[in-house]
Amino acid sequence: MNHLLWPELVAWVKKIVSGQQTAVGIDIERRIEVYIPNSKNQAIYKEKLAMILLFAKEIEDKEILEKVILEYLWDEWLSNDIQFQYTNQYPTIASEIILQSGSTKVYRFINPNTNEVYLLCEDGQKCSSGIIDAFSKIIDPIKQRKALKKITGSLYGYVVPKRGTMVFKTNQPHDEGKNPGRGQECGIVTATGQHANKLTQLKTELEKVKSKKIEIPSFEIINANRGCTILDLLLRYMDIIQVGGKRWFFRSLSAYYSGHRGLVSSSTVNTEKSKVDTKGTKKKA
Repeated sequence: MNHLLWPELVAWVKKIVSGQQTAVGIDIERRIEVYIPNSKNQAIYKEKLAMILLFAKEIEDKEILEKVILEYLWDEWLSNDIQFQYTNQYPTIASEIILQSGSTKVYRFINPNTNEVYLLCEDGQKCSSGIIDAFSKIIDPIKQRKALKKITGSLYGYVVPKRGTMVFKTNQPHDEGKNPGRGQECGIVTATGQHANKLTQLKTELEKVKSKKIEIPSFEIINANRGCTILDLLLRYMDIIQVGGKRWFFRSLSAYYSGHRGLVSSSTVNTEKSKVDTKGTKKKA
């Protein structure tokens, strides 16, 4: 995705939140056509925008609504390079990325190809081993998060890498001392009834705490792209307002540190292995 699309998306979201934008709009659709190659991908992203607008009509708290949508777009639409470019302009949205100790600031990302965390310094270069070691010792609440049954919703969402891209998955919380289950990648579930059932489950959770009902008509969930976008946004919303005092969503770094792992392509693994000789020392690439 072209980095120039992000400011356009931010402006579009702010118009939705303020009530100025009541339809997806031809302007943002044209920007999608300009900045995203391939007509099939353009259609997918336009459909996601339509679901964002549908979701927005159900949320009364506009400050929370803006946070939900921007975090979703940031996490799942932008590459690491584009995120780094805009991190200092959007520190709240990029809160998981930014680490600071004294006057030293670093930015951490998950490599979607290798499923490993790496740190960049302010010049955009990978940090030295000394800086990496120093930051590994600071108190970091992101690293403390777990998807345990007692503190996590009955159905939660998270974002992990899959062969170079970030994907949205759902899962059920686990017992203390256990690892998270594999979860279910939402986008590959073609049965729309499954998405509708999960939405019903979440509506029930909202009703338990007498929260405002979120009414998304079932006829709107006609495919996985639409259903997953709504589920993704709703779980993020429930996490931010802490429905039932629990957590409902793990952004990419929270997901990583809580034990959720993505899928790395075999070609990437083989490439990494080829850089290591039989003695275990790295060869020059």
